[in-house]
Amino acid sequence: MLILIILLFFIIKEFWSIILVRNDIRKLNSKIITYNLIIDSLKAEELKLRKDTFYIEKMAREKFGMIKKREKVYHFIDKNNDENMFLKIIKKMFK
Repeated sequence: MLILIILLFFIIKEFWSIILVRNDIRKLNSKIITYNLIIDSLKAEELKLRKDTFYIEKMAREKFGMIKKREKVYHFIDKNNDENMFLKIIKKMFK
């Protein structure tokens, strides 16, 4: 009887460890899918940055606040929305 109880204990323990390992595998597979999607989007972004001059110009304007020669940039501030909007725009330009 004692042998049966000990055997049952080890079987349950091994079964539980199998369940935990399968759960870890599911989590890791989910992370792999997520990272593959991120890699695909970064590859698409890289391709755009290498080939698409309009996209390069858009990114230069939006992320770095660059302008063309003899071009003026106007920033409109909505006083009703937020009085500190100008500061937010300036901070965004210099991120």
